Amino acid sequence: MQGRVVGYVAFFSKPADVARVQGMIGMMLSIGLIVGPLIGTGFADEPHATWRWAYYFVLPILGALLIPIWLVFPSYKVPRPAGLTLWVQLAGIDWVGAVLHAGSFLTLSMAMTFSGSKYDWSDGSAIALWVVGGLCLCCYVVQQRFSIFTTPAKRIFPGHLLINHTVASANLGSFCAAFGYSVGLYYFPVFFSLVRGHSPVQSAVRFLPFIGVFIAGSIVSGGLLPVIGRYKIMYMIGGPVILLAGALITTQMRPTATERTIMGLEAVLGLGVGMIFSYSMPISTAALPPEEIMAAACLSNLSTLGTISFSLSIAGVVFQNVGHRLLKEAIGPYGFSAQDIKLALGGADSPIWEESNPAIQELAVSAVAWAINTVFWSVLTAGAICTIASLAMSWEKLDFKRAKHIGKGEKMDDAENHNQETEHGTKGGEPREEETERGSSRDE
Repeated sequence: MQGRVVGYVAFFSKPADVARVQGMIGMMLSIGLIVGPLIGTGFADEPHATWRWAYYFVLPILGALLIPIWLVFPSYKVPRPAGLTLWVQLAGIDWVGAVLHAGSFLTLSMAMTFSGSKYDWSDGSAIALWVVGGLCLCCYVVQQRFSIFTTPAKRIFPGHLLINHTVASANLGSFCAAFGYSVGLYYFPVFFSLVRGHSPVQSAVRFLPFIGVFIAGSIVSGGLLPVIGRYKIMYMIGGPVILLAGALITTQMRPTATERTIMGLEAVLGLGVGMIFSYSMPISTAALPPEEIMAAACLSNLSTLGTISFSLSIAGVVFQNVGHRLLKEAIGPYGFSAQDIKLALGGADSPIWEESNPAIQELAVSAVAWAINTVFWSVLTAGAICTIASLAMSWEKLDFKRAKHIGKGEKMDDAENHNQETEHGTKGGEPREEETERGSSRDE
């Protein structure tokens, strides 16, 4: 659903509005990711209800929202080329690429999630997942590279856009921001829950600085981007802030750190990722021709939403394996089994957290805190990559104020054509000479 929303925004919005709308989407996504678990936990803790009621609770809300969406959403019918039926168009989809794409993400995510936590690294199931995932990925790359069972124009992965320096660098920056966002979104609450022993509601309250600053940064930067035009400036600020946040977290996030310190670190990371999290889509929209907008939306979804899944898998591997080793070294001599350690790292009821000996509790809490600290080294790495990428970006100034008109079907009315010609500086359907020269220099 999130990917579909990004596609709608890219298709129907003007370039100047995409950045602001993307900021609002990021705001609503963050609020949902915080409120959703709170509602689910509330129902799960209620003796007369179960966690399933969290899903029942959402249904009437969705039903109420469908009415205004139906009324205000623009009516548009995608024009179908002459002579092509619906079945012919469906047959033209890159189905092989879609299967290999889903298979690669699914199997590799499962391999990273289960290796070391559910299965030992030497277990046959873990090895099978890695082998199948690697084969799917290799087949996917080859199939997309040589357009096997598809055509270059129909490939599911828009790899040709990566040749564009502007698009590639913007998506790399968004990849780094999404990496820091997802790690912070998941592991700050884990720190408050396992290390501090707070309830889900208490952990969510202490996580508000991250969400609040992230939302503010997204909205402010989304409004500034069309005005400034030079996207490099925003990345040169956001990248170093993420790098600074990663450095501070890895050096200051200790078992004895105060909650005020942790919440301050949250705010710094939220500011850095909020400034550039949603930038890949508006930058690509302004830098590419209109016919490439949907491909740009696909690439933007991969660099943000795809990164969230990918980064949490990597962070989970680090947390589970480092945490298991540290807990085993700290409390293994006291008779706790490997299953007890796995349950403790998963936040479930474990004999480790029910231990009455305060010395053992202190050792366990310290081990988990250091494991979480290790996870945030990935944020430091993402900040460093984003900073380097920002330095490699060009100082070009994109025109985010150029208009984009979507007609109702195959034709646009005369007023829309007139406005488009006026805003693009055209006369008689032909572009002015200076506009042609400017477009050619940008392509070079």
